[in-house]
Amino acid sequence: MIDQANDLRKLVMQAAESRPGGPPERVPMLLVSGGKGGVGTTTVAVNLAVAAAQRGLRAVLIDADPDRADVQSLCRLRDRYTISDVLCGRRTLGEALQPGPAGVFVLPGAWAAVDLADASESSQVRLLDQFAALGPRADLVVIDGGNGLHPFTRRLWRSSAAVVLLATPEPSAVLDAYAAIKVAAGPAGRPGVRLLVNMCPSAEVADDVYGRIAQSCRRFLGFELPPCDWLPIEPCVSAAGRAATPFVISHPAAPAARALLAVAHALEDALGGGPAGGAAKCAAEIGRGGGTELENRLIQHGKNADNEEDHRLVARCQDLTTA
Repeated sequence: MIDQANDLRKLVMQAAESRPGGPPERVPMLLVSGGKGGVGTTTVAVNLAVAAAQRGLRAVLIDADPDRADVQSLCRLRDRYTISDVLCGRRTLGEALQPGPAGVFVLPGAWAAVDLADASESSQVRLLDQFAALGPRADLVVIDGGNGLHPFTRRLWRSSAAVVLLATPEPSAVLDAYAAIKVAAGPAGRPGVRLLVNMCPSAEVADDVYGRIAQSCRRFLGFELPPCDWLPIEPCVSAAGRAATPFVISHPAAPAARALLAVAHALEDALGGGPAGGAAKCAAEIGRGGGTELENRLIQHGKNADNEEDHRLVARCQDLTTA
């Protein structure tokens, strides 16, 4: 049941927030960006965050696209606080987050690009520090960064543990994807870039796109671009967007959903947020003492678990609580 899974995630979050004092744990940040607009960064970012939550991770989704703030509509969020409120210090990140689909917590974006572009360097650094300091309440932060050539997005590139760079088979998108790697990713961060060819008709076309970008990276930038992933063109993806529903929820058996889930799992494991992290890590805090109320709730959830996701969350908690 959705309520059961959401309550389990809240239990885990409460345990994490009650941990003893000390420096905040820095959560890995995954940036989704494109060399140009219209390649699907928002759709991919939302669905990656939802896929992580479905896997039992505490996911936070940030809309930091300087040009378009579409996460709010795709997640059906009400008008409230946005990234601008956090950037300007009117609200903390914790106050501005809203519950979204599948238990993801969402920070909506700002429609005025000036709020992000013209903010002082100290404000931008403070904002990024708040993203990274979500460790007590998140396992993964997914950021929709929009266009990789924007100055603020370039800062996001350099601050993220990994970057999913979107391109499409269109020649302009291929050129802009390479330009984004060249301009936005410093030499130290380029190995963390993962190419995702979106709206692609076949694996052969995806290989061709990858080959052209990888060849340029090898020749002019001196590094090997890791093998790419790709998402097929499917009507269900567009239909889910029109319905303001993540397609991994509305069409979980579709090839695009299965492909995106595979990408999400690989990224989570590479960032250290896979099955061994997340809820289990927080459950250990319960087991270290004092969490009687949380332990009782965990026992009750174990009795009520009636689907695979709930059983997985409960089992992960119990394994570490009794360790």
